[in-house]
Amino acid sequence: RLLKKKNSRRCGFDQTCQLEASTKGEDGNFYCNEHSRKRKHQDQRNRCAKHDKKVPTFCNRCNIPVCSECIDQDHVDHEFSSLIATFQAKKSKYNATPVKLALRIQQVSEAMDQLASTKVQFDENQSAADN
Repeated sequence: RLLKKKNSRRCGFDQTCQLEASTKGEDGNFYCNEHSRKRKHQDQRNRCAKHDKKVPTFCNRCNIPVCSECIDQDHVDHEFSSLIATFQAKKSKYNATPVKLALRIQQVSEAMDQLASTKVQFDENQSAADN
């Protein structure tokens, strides 16, 4: 947790950081040294490795982010969506997965308990029939 200090102001990552040694980003915001490194790493992830361009688009057929040159060269006639929209959709899907798994585990556990109870009844009935 970052504390507000005399020489601090809002960092471009919307956090109050020490900006004594800061870097001005392309977006006009100032970033503390820690967040400046983080931003550069994010910028590299959001660039096409082949053409070093921003990748605002997602190729639905190939399941990869693509730049405008990739679309024209390698992904002709493919369907595309916004990279941000695709990320949000995938994030929602993956966030829901643990909840679905927990529910399924509970259902399987209940089914196993019912099966064990049925086996006990069967064994009791078998024992009574043998006597």
